[in-house]
Amino acid sequence: VFSSSAMVYGQADARTIPETAATKFNIPDGGTRLACGRPIVDEAASDSELQAVTVRYCNRVDARPLGHIDEPRTRIPNNLAPYAVKIATRERGYLQVFGNDYPTHCGAVVRDCIHVNTLDLPRREVRIRIVNRGTGRACSVPEVGNASGRSIPLLHLVPRQNDLTACCADPAFSSDLLGWSALLLPQRMCDDTWHWHVRPSYESAA
Repeated sequence: VFSSSAMVYGQADARTIPETAATKFNIPDGGTRLACGRPIVDEAASDSELQAVTVRYCNRVDARPLGHIDEPRTRIPNNLAPYAVKIATRERGYLQVFGNDYPTHCGAVVRDCIHVNTLDLPRREVRIRIVNRGTGRACSVPEVGNASGRSIPLLHLVPRQNDLTACCADPAFSSDLLGWSALLLPQRMCDDTWHWHVRPSYESAA
């Protein structure tokens, strides 16, 4: 199972992107994921006993339900939800929003966010597949901050070079093939991340 990214589709015209959409190397993260994923698929294609599944998704939210596990609290987060929590707890100052005049419903770039608890693959026989995972509903950085239900100050900055306006993978094929759909939406993602960051650490409990 290869953890890929919906960034492999590059800038797309459609609101949601199916697995049949063209892939592009012009986005650094997308190009890296494409280059790493192809040898896995090629190897599985040459050996009938191997199975290979490439999972493409956008922003993941790492906390398991009720905050049982997440990335280390002491590290500066690379992902949106734990970063927003550190701002809500006053560990960091503000949430950066790059650009406010994109052609989206809110003016900011939008991404589909998926709860890591939904990334497990159902145990079903699959030879070689590329599947999207996501909710099919993109949201912006400010919207994820608002989903936390806490005060998240924003800092609006100039747009980043080559940033995608929207990235939202269509999960319809995954739903039909695997009988799977995402049920945990941004509010639950933020709640689980909050529980992880505010609960006593294992070190202090010991």
